[in-house]
Amino acid sequence: MIKKELKFKLKHLKSSQEFDLTKTPVSIGRDPSCDIVLDQGYPSRKHAQIIFKDNTLYVDDLNSTNGTFVNSQKIYKATCIVPGDLIKFSTVEFSLLPSSFGNETIISKRPITSRADTSFIIQDEIKVDPNSTGILQSYPLPFGWPVDNTMSKKLFQNEPDTKHLDKIDQQIKKALSSNDTVYIAALVFNPKDKSPSIFGLSLESKQNKLSIGRGNQCSVTVKAPSISEHHADLRFDKNKWILTDHNSTNGIRLQGDLIAELILEHGSTVSLGQIEMTLREIPWAL
Repeated sequence: MIKKELKFKLKHLKSSQEFDLTKTPVSIGRDPSCDIVLDQGYPSRKHAQIIFKDNTLYVDDLNSTNGTFVNSQKIYKATCIVPGDLIKFSTVEFSLLPSSFGNETIISKRPITSRADTSFIIQDEIKVDPNSTGILQSYPLPFGWPVDNTMSKKLFQNEPDTKHLDKIDQQIKKALSSNDTVYIAALVFNPKDKSPSIFGLSLESKQNKLSIGRGNQCSVTVKAPSISEHHADLRFDKNKWILTDHNSTNGIRLQGDLIAELILEHGSTVSLGQIEMTLREIPWAL
């Protein structure tokens, strides 16, 4: 049997930091001696490992306190992983990617939401010894408390992070102020990143249909493996921005639901594959 060349990488979904996987085993955990050190969340010192056996890549939990998950499913044995899988060590989430990608679109996995427990869950950390791993404990609401109505939202829903939104607007202003073009809105890709990609929508954009995708021929090019060559189209019609899927591999999702078309309003955020895209209208003050 010809041994398959090992060329993968793990991408931290929050920081976008990438770790090359060119040889195994790869140890993952809180301990500084691990190959990939997790300094956020609640990982164990030796949390998990990635191994390569019979030309197949596996992730194996090392009896961690808070578990290892593949596509939101907790694993109890060495589990096969492929590019596009979402792998979570405790609360720290990564995406598995090939070290390089060409014309193929990597199929993006979506977390499977468990429907077994309909209670509203509060997560708390139990940590007695500072050198030990914190335990995540879940406390369901009392019986009869609603999950999705006003009561639970008022009690537990986070307020909008206005400071974060102000920062995005400042980044938009900085990115689009280098020329005399009059921009009326902007598309922000991966708005939670420190350096998101920003594409300005000008008055002229209203007259055209803009294509979005990985291909260089698109009006808006986003180099990401989960985005198709021509993923979606954006057009301005009757004073509204309308986003339409272009038969993409991973589709367009709004709050996890797959959609074919929607009207984008100020602040609308959708997922193109694993890439988040937000529309921000630009006040004339910008």
